[in-house]
Amino acid sequence: DPPTVACQNLPRQKVVLDSEQLSFVVMAQDDFGVKEVGIVWRGLPDEDRPAHTPTAGERLLSAGGHDREVLEAAGVFCAQALGIEPQAIELRVYVEDYLSGRQRVYSPAYTLFVLDAEQHSAWLAEQLNRWHHQSLEVRDRELQLYEANKELRELPADELDRRETRKRIERQAAAERANGGRLSRLVNAGEQLVTEAARHPQFGVGHLEKWAEMLQILKDISANRMPSV
Repeated sequence: DPPTVACQNLPRQKVVLDSEQLSFVVMAQDDFGVKEVGIVWRGLPDEDRPAHTPTAGERLLSAGGHDREVLEAAGVFCAQALGIEPQAIELRVYVEDYLSGRQRVYSPAYTLFVLDAEQHSAWLAEQLNRWHHQSLEVRDRELQLYEANKELRELPADELDRRETRKRIERQAAAERANGGRLSRLVNAGEQLVTEAARHPQFGVGHLEKWAEMLQILKDISANRMPSV
């Protein structure tokens, strides 16, 4: 049988600094021994830079042996250490066994967008501005829903039991669920972006404080107002 290979802790798609180190683990298996495991990469075409020549290369991670039916190897990807200039690349893990004529077996592709410090800073600013705009929309929408909820609560019992009011309440509940789902996704995305920005040495502290404050507002809405609704 052909060998098998799997990779842990390597994201399928990620924006990375060219100086950043991504650590991962490769698991390979073969019934007659794993010969070696490694990584290969190739640059993806760039429409904005048609004259750009995509990079390509490979690196051995670990040699195996005839007695190594299972091989676990630690890997580290760092664009600068591998001589990869900022660009989008496709990275794969490979495994070889000892069967004569057998081709390498490759893992699924991992897409990495390698950026230098200046590019990464600009990308972060764009992502965080977009997230901040979406956050303001969710917050404003929740305030609108909150005012409508107060109006509904003040209605007398006979008014609440009317068919038109019940439909209005159903629409209100659906809108709350939709906004609540969007809020949860924004909180998760915001935490990831703030963590990403905190790793960048050149990113302004003032910007981080601004977005961390908005993130705290969203968390407060999610933790306190949503459950009461």
